[in-house]
Amino acid sequence: MRNSRDENSMFRRVFEQAQSLRTLAGKPLVVVTASESLQKIHGWSAAQDRLATLTSNSEHRVVEATHVGLLIEKRPSAASANAIAKIVQSVRTSTPVTAQ
Repeated sequence: MRNSRDENSMFRRVFEQAQSLRTLAGKPLVVVTASESLQKIHGWSAAQDRLATLTSNSEHRVVEATHVGLLIEKRPSAASANAIAKIVQSVRTSTPVTAQ
């Protein structure tokens, strides 16, 4: 319970930092969005789209899942793991994430 409380207390600061970010300077990024979040959180789609534009080396995927499902359900978590693998491969080979 304490960890959750501590994490929640940082949301405002984390979101302020995220909003001030202007570029990832070509670093690889794969944004994975849970479809449920698009339905529940007003403005989330635009925020996720904006995040993907912080670098020219990005991909944005919407996965049919809950936010937690991206971590614990077989198919959605595979999409998350694949996104991580694409970033690692992009860094190792200096190729765009879209080429992975």
